[in-house]
Amino acid sequence: MTESKSRFKRGITTIEVPCNGNYASFVHPGEGSDTYQNVFSRLIKRGLKPATGDETASLLYTAYCDSPKEPESKEIQEIMRNQWLWVANRNLWVAGENPGVYVVYDKEGVGRSKPLNIGELEEALQGAEIVNDVKF
Repeated sequence: MTESKSRFKRGITTIEVPCNGNYASFVHPGEGSDTYQNVFSRLIKRGLKPATGDETASLLYTAYCDSPKEPESKEIQEIMRNQWLWVANRNLWVAGENPGVYVVYDKEGVGRSKPLNIGELEEALQGAEIVNDVKF
């Protein structure tokens, strides 16, 4: 039996939202409710990139402020009311003399399975831009 080269795509809507001078694209419906790692693993297997925090905020702005009456926006609002909307970030909270949080984009969807290293994070922030006491 020969392998088919045909592809069928059904039932997927693309939502394109303005974000930082460009557009971020989201597929709708999303991956559904599940654990962080399962959701992002399925997304990545589909060849999709997890949204950054900025992109997710832009999607929520669209759903609540820009186009709240669109059916997809209503579904996003429902997700926010009743389920989880995962953001692809790994967070490391630190206490002590300089308390705060390190927030790292999680493009691989590993979540908490791979610990963050404060030394590596500080090294990555050498020469970072500081805005309102926040390093970028």
